[in-house]
Amino acid sequence: MQNSTQKKTPEPRRSLTRSFMQRLTRSRTKACLLLMMLLALTGCGKRKENPLVVKEKEQYERVTHSEAEVRRGDFPNTIILSLSMEDLITKEYMFSETAMSNYVTKLSPEMSAYVVPVAKVYVKVGDHVNAGDTLVEAAIPEADKELQEEEKNADSLSLNLEHLRNLAELDPSRDYTGEIKDTEQQLQLARTKLSEMREQKKGVSLVAEEEGTVTYINEYLEDYGYFDSYNPMVRITSGTGKYTVSTEDDYPFRVGQVFHATANENTYDFELTEIMDEGNGSRRLQFTPVSDVSGLADSQRLDLMVEKEPYRDVVYVNRKAVTKTNGRSWVYVMDENGYLEAREVECGDIIDDAQIILSGLSGGETVSVE
Repeated sequence: MQNSTQKKTPEPRRSLTRSFMQRLTRSRTKACLLLMMLLALTGCGKRKENPLVVKEKEQYERVTHSEAEVRRGDFPNTIILSLSMEDLITKEYMFSETAMSNYVTKLSPEMSAYVVPVAKVYVKVGDHVNAGDTLVEAAIPEADKELQEEEKNADSLSLNLEHLRNLAELDPSRDYTGEIKDTEQQLQLARTKLSEMREQKKGVSLVAEEEGTVTYINEYLEDYGYFDSYNPMVRITSGTGKYTVSTEDDYPFRVGQVFHATANENTYDFELTEIMDEGNGSRRLQFTPVSDVSGLADSQRLDLMVEKEPYRDVVYVNRKAVTKTNGRSWVYVMDENGYLEAREVECGDIIDDAQIILSGLSGGETVSVE
């Protein structure tokens, strides 16, 4: 028989407790989720920073920066001066309207412009020409044909005259005086006419009056055989043969020194022949070519190289690595972890693509090149 006094926990109470704990757990979970959402939306979980604090280091991805090594040692000191021929004179060559009008007609009554079937251009830009060289010739068929026929006529008369004179020597019994005199007169007339035709033809043939370099050819003439009487067809640039350059560099130039100059991947030697003071620390240097420069255009510029005393035991870096603002210079030094640190430096001379660093770097550092 069961003891009637034994107490039993009612089943409904156990169900109530379990239900209460489940609800509490769910409420805590919701609260945590809600708190996380609030933190994500408001950013309250982030540490606030003083906006006035300047960051000394900032990390960048290496792929976004080019790097350069800071070097230390001896560094060559070469300056390059742009050498050019002094007192260049440009002469323009144009067709004679009077001479052209004898052969061709105008494009329109209002224009002093003409067109010919063919225009022969014997030179190109950059060519060196001598006095008397034909630059351009207007090939007008009618004029050329008449000139050729007159040249043949003069040649024929000349041969006939020589033949008559030979016959007179071989057969003294026959008198060739009349025929010889008549042929001489005809030849004289033919030569006079030929000279006039050639002179007239010069109006549509451009001939260089002096030595120089072709620096311009009218594109319409070159491409279409078109020319007019108010635009130049060819320009010739001539110089004195002496080359000069001005410089403010303190290099101790001396008359008689020979320097190397380059143009079109070729090297030429030039001797310093005169030094002229221009004031304000500037000097004008005059050079005479030692090498053969006949293949150079008078208008060609050359790079004259001056080897100065090299820099000894200096720190230098790619000039693009240096940032200059408000009279101060900075570089961004990169450590092994990819961090960049701004560092102020004192700059010296710039040589080509290198910047001499007087202080702030010791050599061996890696810097960012923006």
